[in-house]
Amino acid sequence: MSIVLSCKGLAKTYGEDRVVKGVDLDVRAGHIHSVIGPNGAGKSTFFNLISCQVPKTAGSAFFEGQDITSVAPHDLPHMGVSRCFQRTNVFPKLTIYENVWAAVFARMNGGPVDFLKTIAGFGAVKDHAEEIITRVGLAHKLHDKAETLSHGQSRMLEVAVTLAGVPRIILLDEPTQGLAPEATHEMTDLIKELAAEYTILLIEHKMHIVMGISDVISVLNLGEKIAEGTPDEIQKNQMVQDAYLGRLR
Repeated sequence: MSIVLSCKGLAKTYGEDRVVKGVDLDVRAGHIHSVIGPNGAGKSTFFNLISCQVPKTAGSAFFEGQDITSVAPHDLPHMGVSRCFQRTNVFPKLTIYENVWAAVFARMNGGPVDFLKTIAGFGAVKDHAEEIITRVGLAHKLHDKAETLSHGQSRMLEVAVTLAGVPRIILLDEPTQGLAPEATHEMTDLIKELAAEYTILLIEHKMHIVMGISDVISVLNLGEKIAEGTPDEIQKNQMVQDAYLGRLR
């Protein structure tokens, strides 16, 4: 399988604190590639570098051969890279449909002249928005305001907005964080379903989920990649066990 995302020596330093230390990582098309590690391992900063939320100190990230580490964050979805954040990033006073419609519109209509058209003229936007909402299991909440949703439903809405960007790779940052068991199960099923169509780079703390759905797992500890392999290989890796038990600190 071809490499969709390639990180070469990606690093971030704050003063004397080296948070990410020259990480190399290749994500292959069609894979669920998980990034794990104990608290303080540098996982979120690593995601922030890939998604251009913070400037790099060194190294580069390439998406389909193009260097994306200096791209404006709002331009990444137009290139095919979408990130779903830990915290929901939606408009609480808008309905589910309006949130997703706005995201689909922004992706499908890039020029300022498009805003002069009427909503009725965007049948394709409407259809795509409704299709995405149905896909994440929120069709019964179509006209409910986002602020009325449960935490699990809010996470699903965030995924729907992410899908509206027509991504080729999705960065999922702890999608099951704070979810009840039933909502966690629903989110896990959705991730597995999405993996049939999208490449997924995942940060997740719940090890039973990581081990159950990942094709490849990369392990960070204190900003460095200490291991990479299949779930079975990672489970048996002594360095990974030591990192989680605190022996590498």
